[in-house]
Amino acid sequence: MVAMTTVQAVVGAHADKWVVASGATHHLSTEKANFFAMAHADDAITPVSDGKLSAHSRGEATLLAEGAEIMTAISLKNAYRVPGIEDDIICRSSTRGNR
Repeated sequence: MVAMTTVQAVVGAHADKWVVASGATHHLSTEKANFFAMAHADDAITPVSDGKLSAHSRGEATLLAEGAEIMTAISLKNAYRVPGIEDDIICRSSTRGNR
């Protein structure tokens, strides 16, 4: 069973919804603006559903999570930019070791 929750984040000038998924193997984002640093990648990501996703680049995604009264900076290392996905995804297991 895959556990999921959402995080509202502000990246640059726009609000973004990130899904925290326990079954995800990588952090994924569709938005180039979410990345602080990135390099070209030509990797295939296999989602839980059938098919493959094509990663265009890989790097560090940075977002600000909105809390009740504070903003928390979150850095996601080894995140993939995958244009066309429906929601940005935070891999729950990767946040523990910050890999």
